Amino acid sequence: MEKVGINPASPLQKFTVFENFPYSHSLILGNVWSLLVGLVLAGLLGNPLVVPIFVCGSASQWILDTVVHLKEMRVLGFNGDTKVDAGLWRRSRLAFVVEYGFYTIVSAFALSGSSLVLALIIGGVFHGINAPSILGSSRKNSVKSSKAYAGLALFGFGAFTLVASLVV
Repeated sequence: MEKVGINPASPLQKFTVFENFPYSHSLILGNVWSLLVGLVLAGLLGNPLVVPIFVCGSASQWILDTVVHLKEMRVLGFNGDTKVDAGLWRRSRLAFVVEYGFYTIVSAFALSGSSLVLALIIGGVFHGINAPSILGSSRKNSVKSSKAYAGLALFGFGAFTLVASLVV
């Protein structure tokens, strides 16, 4: 239902065209999905704190995406909806720094001491893996299709979550 266009001739993430993604990248629908997932997980884990964590995570991700994406972030999630952006992807190096800075701030609110240091190192490594697509240090896009792009993103998020949960 969501669609992303990949430019195989360019490795730069700013040339990835997010054509239609109302469910995963809209403020309202994204938070509805995170609320539903949070409720299910809270029931399975017996921990009601999962719900606000999921909703806050979704809202903070939308805010960060609004800062870096080009004019494609929907508020409600429906066709014809208002789209917003700050467009930092036009300035790739600044976007790269801002994204890691945002991660650092959120981590500092949640963690302290050695857990914070480990989280910042792990986040830095995973953020660094994405550097070629943001900074253009490779000549061609290694991702050839939108399905591969989505799969790679899900794998990266899953790997980050697994490593972080084992280490921090």
